[in-house]
Amino acid sequence: MLGARSPSDASAPQGAPLVASALRLHWRRSRSELTKFAARADRARAHDLRVNLRRLLAVLELAAALDVRASRKLLRRLERTLSSLSPLRDLEVEKKTLQSMSDDEPELAEIAVELEHERAALATSLSEKLGRFRTAQTERALEATAERLEAVPFRPRAVKLVVLARVERAYTKFARRRSSVCGADQVALHRARVAFKQYRYVVEAAMPFLPARAARELLLMKELQDELGGIQDTSVLLQTLRRFPSFRRRRGAKRARALLAALERNQDLRVQSMVQVLTAQAAAEPPAFSEIFV
Repeated sequence: MLGARSPSDASAPQGAPLVASALRLHWRRSRSELTKFAARADRARAHDLRVNLRRLLAVLELAAALDVRASRKLLRRLERTLSSLSPLRDLEVEKKTLQSMSDDEPELAEIAVELEHERAALATSLSEKLGRFRTAQTERALEATAERLEAVPFRPRAVKLVVLARVERAYTKFARRRSSVCGADQVALHRARVAFKQYRYVVEAAMPFLPARAARELLLMKELQDELGGIQDTSVLLQTLRRFPSFRRRRGAKRARALLAALERNQDLRVQSMVQVLTAQAAAEPPAFSEIFV
């Protein structure tokens, strides 16, 4: 069984078998989180499931670089599951943000209650849906992929070069999008954020092949990703407040516009600050995060 093996079993694997070991590890963790989430869909379990699915997909990217490709059906199943959790996560963050602002803006607490109703309904629906996840079928497909990885004929050195090339490819995509960010272009910033998140997860998956300094770089990447994520969360919150008629009704149209304007100004400042950070990163010598795979 796929979940029965551990990277610590027998001698430490090298080369492609090391990727196979990581695949088994992250599926075992993803399977456990799927079971927990189906039993009770709360914020912590949704977060843990999302993280582990991303790690699993990142390892599958490394496998594909080694010409061991998972089926499109399997990838779609995992990606759809990951995507289905995003609205729940957004509602959780929005509710928490509004609750933190409710001391100064009491009406926002009422909006938070409405969001909680939406969240609870969505959580119940997702819990039931993921309770029907095709676990056995997924496990068989992933085990077949792991076994094919173990049969890859490349020497460990060749595998390492392929993995590093995949990491560099992910960095190049992020660097290209980072260089296109300017002014207050939140669309370009969002695209850079998505590419950076993908890069970070590929780096994490490739850690056994990377130099020791990559561990410190990974911590810095997490800090940047958190800040980029915070900007995105505020964008989603603003969209949510605009779609709530009750927000304008409870506060009055004039006060609602004033609060939205204040939030938008603060968001613009955060965006401008982040653009400056990314611009400085790109202009540095070497550019930030560009030597992780060297």
